[in-house]
Amino acid sequence: MNMYAINRTALTVIPKQPYIDWANTLDDTGPKLDINDPHYECTVYLIDEVIDDARLARALRRHYPQIFEQELVAWHRLEKDWPPKRDYRTFKQWFDVKVSTVVFDFSRYQIVHEGFES
Repeated sequence: MNMYAINRTALTVIPKQPYIDWANTLDDTGPKLDINDPHYECTVYLIDEVIDDARLARALRRHYPQIFEQELVAWHRLEKDWPPKRDYRTFKQWFDVKVSTVVFDFSRYQIVHEGFES
């Protein structure tokens, strides 16, 4: 099987305690977020390939609003219950971002893009 490097940088977004606290206070009877659960999956976002820290910082600043909102809607769709302050500082308090600058594709199938409204 062939393996191809793709020209993307992967951002793995990992919730921190403020996000977990917010998620777990929304519904007393609903499911609880536990990132220590072995079945918990973090979200990976692919962005344009970045080659240095300055470009990565700019890319994070450009994309964090969409990432923040996607992480919120993934747990709770009612925007009225989202935190009112969703600036970059809050994003960094709520999430860790693990960066992978080398991304390989083992699939023999073409990548399919499916649009999502934000």
